[in-house]
Amino acid sequence: MATVGRVFAAVPLPPEVRLALEEALADLQIPGKVVPPENWHLTLRFLGSVEEVPYERFLAGLAELDEIPTFPVRLGRLGGFPRNGRASVVWAGVEEGTEE
Repeated sequence: MATVGRVFAAVPLPPEVRLALEEALADLQIPGKVVPPENWHLTLRFLGSVEEVPYERFLAGLAELDEIPTFPVRLGRLGGFPRNGRASVVWAGVEEGTEE
């Protein structure tokens, strides 16, 4: 069965959050190519490689969600994965709003 690649659920970041992150990252030496800020997002759930049928079910489940009310989220510490010195992913931890 065919896989669909890296699958995750995410929400886009508001422009003011992207700007604040750009400023926080400006002085860091990040190896490799930096993803454009308009592609930065808050990952809600990472599924990894998923077969096509479960992927279609995942999409159908997302489509059935009712509107979710907004709530505050505050970003905190920055880090890198797999480790700061050789990061292929830069992340910002969520300090407020994790329960919601």
